Amino acid sequence: MRLHRFYISPEITGELIVGNSIETTEEELVHQLKDVFRFEVGNRFVIFNGSGIEAEVEIKAINKKLVSFEILKTMNG
Repeated sequence: MRLHRFYISPEITGELIVGNSIETTEEELVHQLKDVFRFEVGNRFVIFNGSGIEAEVEIKAINKKLVSFEILKTMNG
C-alpha cells in the first residue's frame, strides 16, 4: 500500500530520528490530515522536510488544532 506524503517545514521536524515525536499546529496541514483525508490515531503517512530524507510516521493524537505523530522509520528520499 502506498502512503500519502506531506511536506513539513524543517523548523517543525528538525532532524528526522526514529522514535522522535513531533507535534504540529500548522493549520493547513492539520486541516488536510483531519478533515480532507480523515486520518485518525494509528494512521500512517510519510513526511519530508526537503533535506533528502523521508520518514514514515504514525498519528498518536489528532484534533482540530494539533497533530502529534511518532517517527517509525526513516528513508533516503
